Amino acid sequence: MKTALICSICLLLLGGVCHPGAVVAGNAGLAANAAYPGYQSTAYPSGRPVGARQPAADDVHSVSAKLDSVFPETELGVTGHTLHDVEQLEKECFDEVNLQRNGAQLKPLELSAGLLIVARNYSRRMADEGFFAHQDPAGKTVRQRVSDAGIAWRALGENLAFNKGYVNPVACSVKGWLDSPGHRENIMNPRYNCAAIGVWISQDDTVYFTQIFMAK
Repeated sequence: MKTALICSICLLLLGGVCHPGAVVAGNAGLAANAAYPGYQSTAYPSGRPVGARQPAADDVHSVSAKLDSVFPETELGVTGHTLHDVEQLEKECFDEVNLQRNGAQLKPLELSAGLLIVARNYSRRMADEGFFAHQDPAGKTVRQRVSDAGIAWRALGENLAFNKGYVNPVACSVKGWLDSPGHRENIMNPRYNCAAIGVWISQDDTVYFTQIFMAK
């Protein structure tokens, strides 16, 4: 019996106010809705939240230390999967995005432990609570989630994806993002200099990706 293959992706740009169904100047993300069910496109004013701290670039050790304190191994709770699986998918996806940027002669994105915590936690929430959207059930957006984490930003972008049944979920997600003009614009935006990709795996083996881009 063949396993059903499911792949859906979602887009958020932060920069004027735009509601689903409106056209964002310079962004063709909404035009892809018909081709990829589940796409969304929303934009917000750019600007640094008052009182937020400016994060420094994170090295690998500081990222690991911060994540270990927030996501202990016992919290994954998915039969057959471990946090190592999650971390491997995150690294592969982040590296692939930077590889694509390198091919376009853009500077690589710096990994932020702060953004990674926000991104992974949001993927975990989507997996556990059964939703897939840029707004959580309480109506909070990535702008609020990043600001609530005390992270200062000048511009934000967010790509989402989930897929099930693929041997290589990273390849599926990245290809879907690159095939959509709006998602690709987030990946190739030279203004973004910092990012993170957070992954979680649901009880039915659906893999959720939250990709947050930031200009700091």
